[in-house]
Amino acid sequence: IISERIRDKVAAAKRKGKQTGGTPILGYDFQDSKLVVNKNEAKLVKKLFRRFVTLRSTLKVARDLTAHGHTTKAWVSKKGNARGGKEWNKNSVHKILTNRTYLGVVHFQGKDYPGEHKAIIDQKLWDKVHAILAKNRNTRAGGTRSKVKALLRGIVRCGHCDTAMRTTYTTKRGKSYRYYLCGHADKSGYDTCPLRTVNAGEIEALVVTKLRQILRAPEFIAEACREAQKDTPGIDAEQVAGALRNLDATWDMLFPAEQHRICQLLLDKVVVKKTGVSLQVNSLGLGSIVTELKGECCA
Repeated sequence: IISERIRDKVAAAKRKGKQTGGTPILGYDFQDSKLVVNKNEAKLVKKLFRRFVTLRSTLKVARDLTAHGHTTKAWVSKKGNARGGKEWNKNSVHKILTNRTYLGVVHFQGKDYPGEHKAIIDQKLWDKVHAILAKNRNTRAGGTRSKVKALLRGIVRCGHCDTAMRTTYTTKRGKSYRYYLCGHADKSGYDTCPLRTVNAGEIEALVVTKLRQILRAPEFIAEACREAQKDTPGIDAEQVAGALRNLDATWDMLFPAEQHRICQLLLDKVVVKKTGVSLQVNSLGLGSIVTELKGECCA
């Protein structure tokens, strides 16, 4: 009942345009539980919006702001701890560009309510920015990107930056080329990572080759047998080896989705560096795969 009453009070306050706490955003300060425009920061917010209209890229805006010595919102918490004041990246720029607070409203449950605070950005500039954001989003989502096969999605990491890598592509002369892109390079610029991107087809082929070698290695067959026996006590090492050989032999005939599922089961992570690739095998996954294939290997 108490929780419901608190939620009701917060909802009522937001509908009245009141600020109900949270982290301060660039351009405003908290005074007496209200948002008050910080003139210097408001100038930076306006500059950010205008630069985006010109540069049409969140990453380019981030690098432009950082090059001119600007940082994200800096403040001191109630406990006296310094917060924020970091270098810009494309995510922090995007958060500013999509925060409707700058229009002088409180956005709640999909609706805008007139706020007690003053607007920093006018509707005309906001609409220009969001027309560009929408166009950029549609460009990225359309065409080849939706058809990209990502065998290592979710398990491949940049060994230099210790960040996840995502799939991307480029099109040259009507032909698409797939890559895995370092998350740090994606957010902060290609020159921040020595690896940047790797050819998706080449790295996937290398990982599959290494994985097949692992499936034939005696120590991994023994480990897979120990794990498989937890679910299937009667299975022996010969049956396990047969199941793994069968998987190796039929790999190329599997659908991409099934190859991806098996990679997710067998590998905890794939770490990529300029010097090479390392695989971290999931022993539980080995046991699961063997259990699935037991019928085939015993047939």
